[in-house]
Amino acid sequence: MLIYGHYDVQPPDPLELWQTPPFEPVIRDGRLIARGSTDNKGQIFAHVVGVEKTLQSKGDLPVNVIFLVEGEEETGSPHLEDFLRKHQAALAADIVVISDTGMVAPGVPTFTYGLRGILCLEVRLTGPAVDLHSGIFGGSVANPAMVLVELLAKLHDEHGKVAVPGFYDRVKPLESWERERWATLPFNDQAWLRTTGAPALYGEEGFSNLERVWARPTAEINGLGSGYQGEGPKTIVPSRATAKLSFRLVPDQDPTELCGIISKFLTQNCPPTVAVDVIFQHQGKPYLVELGSPFGQAAQRALEKTFGQPVAFIREGGSIPITQSFKDVLNLDTLLLGLALPDAKAHSPNENFPIENTKMKKYVALFVSFVLVFSTGPAFAGFIDTLKGLIPGHHEQPVKQRAHARTKSRSNPNKGDQPAENPSPNAEASPAAEESPAPSPVPVPSAEPSVDNNQPAAADQSPKPVSTQVTLQSSTATAPSVAIDPPPLY
Repeated sequence: MLIYGHYDVQPPDPLELWQTPPFEPVIRDGRLIARGSTDNKGQIFAHVVGVEKTLQSKGDLPVNVIFLVEGEEETGSPHLEDFLRKHQAALAADIVVISDTGMVAPGVPTFTYGLRGILCLEVRLTGPAVDLHSGIFGGSVANPAMVLVELLAKLHDEHGKVAVPGFYDRVKPLESWERERWATLPFNDQAWLRTTGAPALYGEEGFSNLERVWARPTAEINGLGSGYQGEGPKTIVPSRATAKLSFRLVPDQDPTELCGIISKFLTQNCPPTVAVDVIFQHQGKPYLVELGSPFGQAAQRALEKTFGQPVAFIREGGSIPITQSFKDVLNLDTLLLGLALPDAKAHSPNENFPIENTKMKKYVALFVSFVLVFSTGPAFAGFIDTLKGLIPGHHEQPVKQRAHARTKSRSNPNKGDQPAENPSPNAEASPAAEESPAPSPVPVPSAEPSVDNNQPAAADQSPKPVSTQVTLQSSTATAPSVAIDPPPLY
C-alpha cells in the first residue's frame, strides 16, 4: 500500500486575519491551529503515527507500506510524475491511500470518489512603457487596469456560466443517482453561507450549491495587481496590469486543451491598445475512482462498520493532481479517505485540525477495520495521544518545540522540524453540522465500495512490511474518462 501526502503549504497571507501566528501551532477549543494542520501535515501525520502504533502493539504490519510525501503539491506537483516513472519498481503497490480530503460532517463516514482538476494562468497587460501622469496623458492612451477588468468581465455570462467558447464541450453530465444522493447529504445552503461569511451564495444557474462545487467547472480570479496601492492618491495611468486566474475542471475536461482555448479567448478579446501575455502556471486533470472495485468496496465496508451508518459518497471541488499520475504511471487507483471537517479553513487564515472531537476518534476503528491496506486505525488515536502527551492539561499551549522533537523520533515525512502552521479558527460550525446534526442515511447505490476487514486483495500473502519514506515534489495529473455507476450494495 502506498500512502501519499504533502508537507508544503499555501502562503499564510493575509497575516492580519490569523488569531495566532500561522507557523506556531496552538491547540484551542479542540483544534490544532496552524498553517498546514489540515492541508496536509495533520492528516499525513495521522498515518505515520498509525503505522508506529501498529508496529509497537503488533510487531508487524498486515501489508507492505510505502510513504510518499512531497513538497510541491500546492504548486501542481511538477516533478513527482518523473520520479514515479524513474522508480516504478520501488513504488510497486496495489492501492494508493490519501487523506487530503474531508468529511461532510462530524461522524459521517465519507468516501470521496471524484476531484476537480485545475488550470492556473496569469494574464499580463502592458500599456505605456512607464506609469504616466493621468492629467497630462490620461485619455490619450489605454489604461491597462481598465482594459484588464473589462477583459475579465467577459469570462462569465449573466447566468454565471463561463463564456469561453468550447469550455463545456467535454463536461461529463451528472448521473441521476449522484444528484439524488447529494440532495440527502447533511448540508444546507444557509449553514454553508455562514461558513463562508459571504453575504449571499452565487453560481451557475440550474444547479444546486453542492453540484456547482463538486461537479461543475469554474473560472476564478485569484488576484489582481496594477498601479498605485499605497495610502493616499497617486494620479497615474499604470504601465501594467496582471491577474492570476484558476479554472477548476471536471471530468472529462482536459487542462492542456483548455489552456489553448482560454489563452486564445483572452488574446482575441484584448484590444490592440495594450500588449497581452498569457502565462501558463500549472495544471492537473480531474479524477474519478471506480467505486465498485474490490478496494473501493473494502473502504465502504470499513467506513460503514466504523460509523454505524451509510457512507456519504461525494466528489470534492479541490484538486490533487497526483491521483491521475498514480493511475497513468503506476496503474494504481486512489482511495480518498479524509479526516478534515468542513470548517477546517484550509488555504485560509486560522486553518485548523480537530484533536478532541470524539467522533473523529472513530477513525481508529475505521483504519483498524481497513485491514485491506494496513491497520491505520491507531493513526488518528495515536495522533491525538501524541499531542496530548506534548501538551498535558493545557488547552491553548504552543506545541512547536516539543512536537518537533517527537516527530523527529519517527520516520515522519513531515520532517518534524516544521510543525503545522495554523492559527486558531473561529470555531464556526461546519455547514454540514449546523444544518443537520444527525444526517439522514445515504442510500448505497449499486457500485459503491465496501471494505471488509478480513477481505483485502492479496491480503492472504502476508507480505513482510516494508516501510519506505520518500520526500519529494510531485507531478501533474491526468483525467480519467470513466462511467460512474451507482455504488452497489455489498
